[in-house]
Amino acid sequence: MLTAQRQSIRLLQTVLAAAVAVPALLFCFAAWQAYRNDEGVAEDKIERSRDVLNEHALKVFEAVERSIAELHEIIRGMPDQEFYAKQDRLHDRLQRMVGSSPEVKSFWIFDRNGRALVNSIGYPVPTVDFSDHDYFKAHLDLDVCTCIGAVLRPRAPYGGAPFFGVSRRRIGPDGSFAGVIQASVLPEYFEGFYAKIGKAPGSYFSLIREDGLILARYPALPGEIRLSAHGNLLKAFRDHPVEGTLTSTSLIDGVRRRVSYLRLPELPVFVLSGLETTAIRDEWISQMTRHLIFGIPATSALIFLVALTLRRTRNVFAGLNRCAGSLANCALNCRSGDTSSSTQNDRP
Repeated sequence: MLTAQRQSIRLLQTVLAAAVAVPALLFCFAAWQAYRNDEGVAEDKIERSRDVLNEHALKVFEAVERSIAELHEIIRGMPDQEFYAKQDRLHDRLQRMVGSSPEVKSFWIFDRNGRALVNSIGYPVPTVDFSDHDYFKAHLDLDVCTCIGAVLRPRAPYGGAPFFGVSRRRIGPDGSFAGVIQASVLPEYFEGFYAKIGKAPGSYFSLIREDGLILARYPALPGEIRLSAHGNLLKAFRDHPVEGTLTSTSLIDGVRRRVSYLRLPELPVFVLSGLETTAIRDEWISQMTRHLIFGIPATSALIFLVALTLRRTRNVFAGLNRCAGSLANCALNCRSGDTSSSTQNDRP
């Protein structure tokens, strides 16, 4: 009987241990699977956002390049002296082009010395030297097709929002360098678009030149920012120059992100889309918390019932054992009493 009781108790103890361990193991497995799934969903979201950024940037740069090509055809073979005679008409033409190009702040045409011949802002054009700007210097020695310059603040007497230059070389009648045609593109145009699609917590979007100079970024940061030459992103650009995905901690703001990048065709520029790893983890924690809200009460109820059954079973067995002990004592006492009576009756 005691062996059967011990076996019953052990069985209930095993069931109690299983009621604790099995749900815990299942939860751990489900959590691991959910984390892998959430990482896959996040990566898919990042790549889809990157493709949207790529399409947007392509349209912007294609529109700017078409405008520059149009200007190049208008002024083809025009000597510098003729610009001054036609400055009012050329200025009006550039103004209309800016009006139909929300991404462009202004258009400029420079001579071979970096002096503005005409622009879309006003005329007559002040005699300001722009030859030190990178979008001009890039074309001095060779034709680099389209050059994308750094983010600059307007030089006095001009003002307004920062810009980066997109420029092309002017070719003289003899094929020599005649100057530069430049469009001042607004980083805020890109950042405004990024803000519209960056609704998810921890979203990150960026337009970065191949040398690490950040042209536009969401969330925005003040001032000119360049990626570290020893950072993971620039190393990834060098190792995989077309596209790639990596997890990296930013040396700029110290945030760890999952980032996917893609290079624009025939341009030294990358678009990047990313998501903070904490946002991915928070989504996973939120999902697992919802499971726990339902799982903990059900598991707790099961554990409580098994523990209650084990306790009552122990109490029942303890009561049976006490009864059995009492009966055994009674039987022993009865046998002892019978033996004593028989002994007294046998005396003379």
